[in-house]
Amino acid sequence: MTVTSTPIGVLSKQLQALRSTLADCTQFRTWCGASTQAQALARIYYFDVPAPALTADAHAASVWATYRPFAVVDFWPGVANVFEHRATSAGSWDYLQSGTLWLHLEENYDTENDLLHPDEALMQFANSVGKILRRESTDDASFKGLLDLAGGGSDYLAARRHEVSELYRADEDQRTARGDFLAVDLAIEWGMG
Repeated sequence: MTVTSTPIGVLSKQLQALRSTLADCTQFRTWCGASTQAQALARIYYFDVPAPALTADAHAASVWATYRPFAVVDFWPGVANVFEHRATSAGSWDYLQSGTLWLHLEENYDTENDLLHPDEALMQFANSVGKILRRESTDDASFKGLLDLAGGGSDYLAARRHEVSELYRADEDQRTARGDFLAVDLAIEWGMG
């Protein structure tokens, strides 16, 4: 099932902000074939891709292929949110919030065109992920990446640190269950640290 609840409150609003920021990234839209924010948001899922039908244990590999390319936003495993009691002014106290969110990007691996050149496929994927993060100096000023948008508006996540894990290709077990794909995970820290 796709999440239909409106994010409210101190936990879910951060997920929504990351999702909105990503949906406004120029390269993310190009990567997922979206021309509008609404189309891009349809490719960004909360927590996981929609669950399979109640009669199925898992999606078939062919179904996974139809979801890709996609992104998932979630809380980082472990300590995802911190509420720290601090003085905000003389005699006044409040809780400053910070945390770490998880961003997963995944695309189909084109076995017909890239079977002989897996490193080329990973390099092209790395190029896409890099431009999703930040525009190149040669890009038009209207081109926006996650780092360009971070904290740039009330709907955007006030991110302060992005950690990119190893880009990887699905292993043999994953290929059997979900089809062949390339993926990367990012830890995105936000708030007052």
